[in-house]
Amino acid sequence: MSEDLGWNQSLLGACEILHVPSDHDSYIREHAAATGKLLDEAMNRCNNGQSEKPSQTPSE
Repeated sequence: MSEDLGWNQSLLGACEILHVPSDHDSYIREHAAATGKLLDEAMNRCNNGQSEKPSQTPSE
């Protein structure tokens, strides 16, 4: 399966892959601040019409 897990087929625009610390079951519980920061940055880029990703994954 592709890295986007099939999401590009369901979206009108591009799918941006954000790599967060930990795994699917614990990323919110153990890394909420880092995950929140990545999502906030992605939403801001989307709202500002930008597509550039951050240079690195933030850590808590």
